Amino acid sequence: MNDLTLFLYVTELVDRLGLVVGLSGIALFLAAFLLPPKGVEIFGMDHHGPLMGLERLKGFIIAWSILLVISLFTPSKETLYLMAASEAGEAVATSPDGKQMLDKLKMVINSQLDELAKR
Repeated sequence: MNDLTLFLYVTELVDRLGLVVGLSGIALFLAAFLLPPKGVEIFGMDHHGPLMGLERLKGFIIAWSILLVISLFTPSKETLYLMAASEAGEAVATSPDGKQMLDKLKMVINSQLDELAKR
């Protein structure tokens, strides 16, 4: 597996990150209201917190918050593809063959411009 293959794989994962954050946020929101309220004993657990069952969700809420921050600072799938294209273009332009082709392209463009200027 080369770097481009790994980059494309990560790009697909990033595309799904927003869905995971959204669904897990909805699940946490629903769980906070479906868990028994304070002072109710269920399954041998006594709930004395100020909110309904949130003490049991503390770890999940922290993990969801971290996932949310990561998803906010991760570029979109399209931006990642543009970054990959930019890197590939730079690699081609800085290679010896790429430089030679760009020099020839400049010569062709200049000759065409000179012909147009003579008209």
